[in-house]
Amino acid sequence: MIQLTMLWPIFLTIGALARFVAEPRLRWGLRGGASYAATWLTCGYYGLFLTLLLPILAAPLLRSSLFRPPAIAVGTVALTLAAALVVPILVPQAQFTSTFTRSPPTIARLSAVPSDYLRLDRRALAQTACPGTGRAGQPAALSWNGAAGPRPAGPRRTRALDNHAGPRCRARIRA
Repeated sequence: MIQLTMLWPIFLTIGALARFVAEPRLRWGLRGGASYAATWLTCGYYGLFLTLLLPILAAPLLRSSLFRPPAIAVGTVALTLAAALVVPILVPQAQFTSTFTRSPPTIARLSAVPSDYLRLDRRALAQTACPGTGRAGQPAALSWNGAAGPRPAGPRRTRALDNHAGPRCRARIRA
């Protein structure tokens, strides 16, 4: 859910671009510049993605009215605002990351291979298939009893399974 937070500036930038094309006012230029900068400041990857995406989105929207002095002035203000917010952070980051390298053996060791996507861990499958379950498929609320350790299985655990898990999850947990 937190990763979706970084998408909102992208939507705001695209919305500001659409409004700017329809009505080139300073408000839309400032909103577009600020949201573009917010995209870069929240996530560099999304900022780069938006930088590559904006010209593609803007090309079909260009009209002759956007090349008049008022629209050009607003566009310049938007670009200046975005640059003023982003450049002080991106330049030091680029200098810092330009010296970072990984050796080919490290890259090979950390890279996934196709078989990694085919291996399934039964415990991980139970976790994702049955929300609300703890370790070993037990309901999270009953899987640990503070300092006393795991609670023993019994009728209380069975009732919790019946209350918190659907039929498929109960079958997987009990198996």
